[in-house]
Amino acid sequence: MYIDAKYLKDDVSIRIEKYRSGGICLRLISETELPRGESAAVATVNIPDAPAPEGHAWMKGWSENEGIPEALEAAGVIKLLPTFQPTGFARAQLAQIL
Repeated sequence: MYIDAKYLKDDVSIRIEKYRSGGICLRLISETELPRGESAAVATVNIPDAPAPEGHAWMKGWSENEGIPEALEAAGVIKLLPTFQPTGFARAQLAQIL
């Protein structure tokens, strides 16, 4: 799938992994721009003190990830929910994994 975000414009595949705390990690793997098969971005953030419900993940949409959650929603991978969690100077948005 093609991701068109502020700092990432690439064909990617998605690798679903788990953080040590058990939360879902969505790793975007480059299919073209970087050496093929390398991680282009991690779309999620691990918040052990505020675990996401089953089937959900906290999305990182700031800094180098600006626009990635919205691109994943447009591609039908996630559904962004109106729930946020502070993470220092930014806040993560809860998403249902589709």
